[in-house]
Amino acid sequence: MTRPNVLLESWLPFDAIGAESMRERGASSALPPLYFLHVWWARRPLTVSRAAVVASLLPDYDTVAAAPRLQDRFPTEGNYHAWFLRLMGIHGDAVAIRKRLVRARETGENLGPNPYGYSRAFTSNPTPENLALLEENPARFSSNAVIRPVTQDHVFPTFAYVSGPNEIAYQAQLRDVYDFFSVEMPLIFPRFGATVVEGKVSKVIEKYGIDIVELREPEKLLKRIAGEGLDDAFRAFEDKVAEGIESVTDQVKAVDETFAEPCLVAEARILKAIRRMENKILSELKKRDSITRQQILKAHDNLFPKGGLQERHINVLEYLVKFGGRFLRVLHDDFSKAEFGEHRVIRC
Repeated sequence: MTRPNVLLESWLPFDAIGAESMRERGASSALPPLYFLHVWWARRPLTVSRAAVVASLLPDYDTVAAAPRLQDRFPTEGNYHAWFLRLMGIHGDAVAIRKRLVRARETGENLGPNPYGYSRAFTSNPTPENLALLEENPARFSSNAVIRPVTQDHVFPTFAYVSGPNEIAYQAQLRDVYDFFSVEMPLIFPRFGATVVEGKVSKVIEKYGIDIVELREPEKLLKRIAGEGLDDAFRAFEDKVAEGIESVTDQVKAVDETFAEPCLVAEARILKAIRRMENKILSELKKRDSITRQQILKAHDNLFPKGGLQERHINVLEYLVKFGGRFLRVLHDDFSKAEFGEHRVIRC
């Protein structure tokens, strides 16, 4: 099956999209910044992502021109490109306005609150007219993403597919589609996962008697380590306060039932003050022990780089350089004992 050419392969208004992305960066709701590379994939810059996804589904203009009904709607390539920009929420010459803004900053000229004359593109939704056009001719605008795996497995029959958790969730939705087209769906096997614990990290774990999972939240862990010994003291303090308030409450209730409520309010305030004092002391202790803090943070960065899993940030070459061919043998031996989809802890 020949895939139709898509718009993304022949044209994309990078300058206009770039100008709109600068506007998006200025919106408080669009943080973190686009230039933070390690959060880019989760951040999903809306204008760029929207344009890339839609342009990868829409046909190129040669395909549009060959379809009579679409040719009437888009007689020229310029018409088609202008429609795409409006569909993306770009309702003016974003590039020219961006240049005017740069000059205005240099000259001190005030162009008003919104020199673009329209809302940020990422806040715009397609008009009913555009949605109707897409619904009227869906086959003209999309090489359906749901049909792609079915077509692929029909042309190249696949026995099994090894995938991660997100892919498994996606594949689980396609069973009825495979049945409808009488195509046998491949078996889905969850892939292995692993956390590699180096010797230096193992020493930190053993030293403080902590679990690997605790290192995912280092600040919370540091507070716990700093408060060891204090926790029991504060809990005992709270118990005594509660016991004392209960005794007083029982006595005043014998005089007047309405006196019980002020006692309960006083108890809540006292316990709140105790917890505030405890948090203040623990925070100060956590700051003072710089060695512990440094060791815990380094262990966290090693096991959960940038707060995520190692497999998403660390290339296997890094471990091969550190441990040589022995690393592959350790992996092989460990995974040989694992169940499908199991996440293993591998110590090197």
